[in-house]
Amino acid sequence: MITYEKLKNKPKQFQAFAGVSVAQFKELIQAIKPVYAQNEQERLSRAKRKRKIGGGRNFNLSMEDRLLVTLMYFRLYSSHALLGYLFDLDGTNIGREINQRMLPALLSVLPVPMQDELLSNRDEPPQIGGGKRIKTLKKLMEAHPEIKEVWVDATEQPIQRPSEKLARKQYYSGKQSEHTIKSQLLTTKKLILHVSGNIPGSVSDSTVLAGSGVMHSIPADVQVNLDRGYEGAEARYPNNKIYKAKRAQRNHPLTLFQKLYNHIINKTRILVEHVIGYLKKYRIVSELYRNRRSAHGDVVLAVAGLINFRALNSLDWA
Repeated sequence: MITYEKLKNKPKQFQAFAGVSVAQFKELIQAIKPVYAQNEQERLSRAKRKRKIGGGRNFNLSMEDRLLVTLMYFRLYSSHALLGYLFDLDGTNIGREINQRMLPALLSVLPVPMQDELLSNRDEPPQIGGGKRIKTLKKLMEAHPEIKEVWVDATEQPIQRPSEKLARKQYYSGKQSEHTIKSQLLTTKKLILHVSGNIPGSVSDSTVLAGSGVMHSIPADVQVNLDRGYEGAEARYPNNKIYKAKRAQRNHPLTLFQKLYNHIINKTRILVEHVIGYLKKYRIVSELYRNRRSAHGDVVLAVAGLINFRALNSLDWA
């Protein structure tokens, strides 16, 4: 049986399984405990609950073990049955703990990316706990004037074939030749500042960028790096400083100068690919997605929050 008390004595294995160091885990668990307790109190006090508070079974796992199994699930994307066997718990309880209790708590305390875009189904981003939180991308950019360069890119994750005919059409990506779900990332060299998630794979990157509204929140003096897929972005966003590789047109091949320019742009774009690579070290956002599609956005936010936590070495953006 795996427990936090056993695994913390093996720091390399701990970080490989959980994605954070033992010291970072301790900081995270201290922040989660009050938020988790508050969420549980609200759950137990809901009007439709028939049992009195205190009724029902007690938790078999400590708070540390519950956080550890959640981080291991994100990192390794093992089945609930396997994690239940490793932690001596039923697989259904593992799923309930991760999705209904620990995931909302993580979204409340981690420095998750902003999500104040038009495509979001939220009135406000999920940063609701852990002290003072930055709520929007515009406020984040104002709080960090040292950010002078950002990258925008989209990543797709394969999903199981939808059973509904309309969903099969919407989520089929011609680029990937399979059903996918798309997320747009706005990053610096190390941080993920903004996520537009839960996008069907058939939606083009340019459409996602327009719908997200992020370009209007980026200051005019901040350099925005895009790839060739965002054709016509310079004309659509004249107030932004956009750098994008040149694209050859029919009967108009690239000149030597344009090829050299593209080489320079592509060398800088590898930075956003590195950030996406950090994200995809968590198998829950890289392998075939087996969970509910509606929860994908929250999962990406939580994993991105873990990456920001490691990069900032802090649970706060400020």
